[in-house]
Amino acid sequence: MDRLINMMDARIYVSTDYVYNSGNFFGQWMQLCDYKNKQEFRSAFCSLYPSEKEPVLLILYWQDVPKPLICINDISSKIFKLMNLLSGFDSYRNKAFHLWIDRFSPEIFNCKSREIIRLFENSYQGYYEETELFGRYYAKECLAITNPDFDYALFGVQLLEEQFIQIEGYVFKRITIN
Repeated sequence: MDRLINMMDARIYVSTDYVYNSGNFFGQWMQLCDYKNKQEFRSAFCSLYPSEKEPVLLILYWQDVPKPLICINDISSKIFKLMNLLSGFDSYRNKAFHLWIDRFSPEIFNCKSREIIRLFENSYQGYYEETELFGRYYAKECLAITNPDFDYALFGVQLLEEQFIQIEGYVFKRITIN
């Protein structure tokens, strides 16, 4: 399985077009959580290369940045907004978000940052080690079913086949992104 993206650890290895085209393939790591927004990031980047009047960003490598939010010469301002919005998540919700974003990337990034978080919040159902536990939760909380003879395990399987998806124990409502 691929390594899970964690935007709170996002970092990029940067240089400039001039430095790179001069034969120097070394750059510097920039931890994106150190910056509030793209303007602050850009200012810090420029200060790394004071000998260049207007350094052209060249991203040589990145880690924990979803591919739709980055290209060789730019990074989306959404990454900073998303990191800010995610900062209040506990570790379970943070992991759930990253599993969810991996599942719905890249189409999710056509939405605004707050909309992405809203879609996640509407989709996320919780963590359930077993399908039966999710079936019990949904039957009781959403349908007021408390019959001890009810087949909660089968019900959980049916829910996951039709309305929900489960990734590593985390359950999400299926969504369609326009």
